Amino acid sequence: MSDGTRTRGILDHNQVLYQLSYTHHERRFPG
Repeated sequence: MSDGTRTRGILDHNQVLYQLSYTHHERRFPG
C-alpha cells in the first residue's frame, strides 16, 4: 500500500509539473 501511495504521489506531482510547464509555455508564447 505504501508503494502504491508513493507511485500515486509521483504521478500527481508529474501532472502538476506538466501543468505548470504547459502554462509557462502558454505565457511565453501567447500567440
